Amino acid sequence: FEGVIYEERVLKLIEQRYLAKPELTPVRTDTRFQLSASEFKDYERFGELPESVINRIAADEARNELAVRTFLESKEKWGQTLIFVARVEQARRMAARLNAENVNAAYVSGEDGYEERKRIFQDFKLGRIQVIVNVLVASEGTDLPGVETVFLVRPTRSQTLFQQMVGR
Repeated sequence: FEGVIYEERVLKLIEQRYLAKPELTPVRTDTRFQLSASEFKDYERFGELPESVINRIAADEARNELAVRTFLESKEKWGQTLIFVARVEQARRMAARLNAENVNAAYVSGEDGYEERKRIFQDFKLGRIQVIVNVLVASEGTDLPGVETVFLVRPTRSQTLFQQMVGR
């Protein structure tokens, strides 16, 4: 495979109503993360945030709490929600925080067994779970038609990954 045989533009698919038109709700965090000289060099070289920076962003409790509060303030409006995060510990904490607020939430990651992930996705499809906090599982090839809202708490500069997350 040396080239793309056929490609359909996302905007065209939205216009033709094959894909839903996303409604964006930016949430300002006012949090700044400083990059060391070597991290900035890696960022410039590869065009993506270094893992060390992603780890700091994922561990930022104030930022994670803002995402949880944003969901809780309008949980009826958001409906069934898929939250994309960067790290497993971040997912665990966010799911636990949501459950403490009486929101049926679960997290999925590659560390979970196939049967456990299958059960969680099935419970989500049946409406038993309102929120799935996802770490690198529900992206390409995942079909979750019940998803009403997607929270992008995971940083990325990759257009492909961004489209995969929004496309859920």
